[in-house]
Amino acid sequence: IIESTLTGNTGPYYGGAVDNEGTVTIVRSTLSDNGARIGGAVANVGTLSIRNSTLSGNVATETSGGIDNFLGEASVEFTTVTANSANSGGGIQNAASISIKNSLVVNSTAGNNCVNDGGTFTALGVNFSTDSSCAGFTQTTTGEINLGPLSDNGGETHTRALLSGSVAVDAALDCTLSDGTTTVTQDQRGQARPAGAYCDSGAFEGVGSLPAIIFDDGFEGG
Repeated sequence: IIESTLTGNTGPYYGGAVDNEGTVTIVRSTLSDNGARIGGAVANVGTLSIRNSTLSGNVATETSGGIDNFLGEASVEFTTVTANSANSGGGIQNAASISIKNSLVVNSTAGNNCVNDGGTFTALGVNFSTDSSCAGFTQTTTGEINLGPLSDNGGETHTRALLSGSVAVDAALDCTLSDGTTTVTQDQRGQARPAGAYCDSGAFEGVGSLPAIIFDDGFEGG
């Protein structure tokens, strides 16, 4: 699933937008305002990779507003998981194996940002959470993370911009995927990483005042 928008979908039980029992990779995409009983945006019992993507405003009536990793192996890299809700695990709930690198799991409107239900939860790089539920993350506040609304900030899909002063700016000293060797050179919009001294955590690189990308060849940059 590449440069795609999955929004306003509902699942009767698992996975409002994506219910994976095989292998799924989600790149530079936005999953918003989806709903299900478990895994408002994504439910996984297979192999799941999410990178440079935004999960915002998804709802689970039971567990895992954003991502439910029940039996599978999941990796989440340079991704923004925000404003999701559930009775348990507003952002992410894991009962298997999940690794998260240079991502934001913040501002869940109901349920803790993370719930690890007996699985393996590995935090790599610099991740941020607005509560203490995500093991190995840097705890911050909503004001300090300073995300803009889901909107057109350039690129093919809507994003949540990092606004001026966000603690996520230049936070990712290691700008690689979880393997530690594959360099990440773009954000969700196609904006070059890094925009500053270091890469930013989450799906958005730079601050909201950066010009939108209009031309693929970078013409707008002069």
